[in-house]
Amino acid sequence: MTSRTDTYLSGRRVLAASVAGAALGGLATHVVFPAAARGLLAVHFAPVRHQAAAAAGIWVHNATIFLGFAVFLGCAQLLQGSEQLGRFERATLRACDGVLCLWATGTCTLAGMLIGAYGTRQVRAFWPQAPVEVAAWVLLIVLYVDVRRRRATVAFAARRLAVILVLLAIGAVLELWAGG
Repeated sequence: MTSRTDTYLSGRRVLAASVAGAALGGLATHVVFPAAARGLLAVHFAPVRHQAAAAAGIWVHNATIFLGFAVFLGCAQLLQGSEQLGRFERATLRACDGVLCLWATGTCTLAGMLIGAYGTRQVRAFWPQAPVEVAAWVLLIVLYVDVRRRRATVAFAARRLAVILVLLAIGAVLELWAGG
């Protein structure tokens, strides 16, 4: 039997909201207010130093966001332990779902706005690390969905989290060579 909490969050919904946010943010920014967005966003396209400390700083920043997701994963795993979810458990799970969706949509909307405001210069700044980081974040969101749907064991989640941390480390190193 499927309950409302089982269908509340799906990978498709998160990805659809993220893609829609990026596309709408980019299109609206490019068409309606690119100059104002450039003034507000004030991107400087400064090159990143090719030093291990710079990559470590980037990785620590991303790992901090990752840690928040790991806490949500732990909450979902613990709170869904019983068959009968109480009001508090359902509210906590929905809050985690909501924060995750807001973060994903907000991040993608900002990326779209940056591309809409700065065009190919921003695309070059996102390259080569963006595909690796996007893969890591998508894997993390899908893992969260799998945990929420009770399709992921603790061992599987731990292995996937390790892979995601490695991808974020690779993305941090690649960001040292971002085109700006």
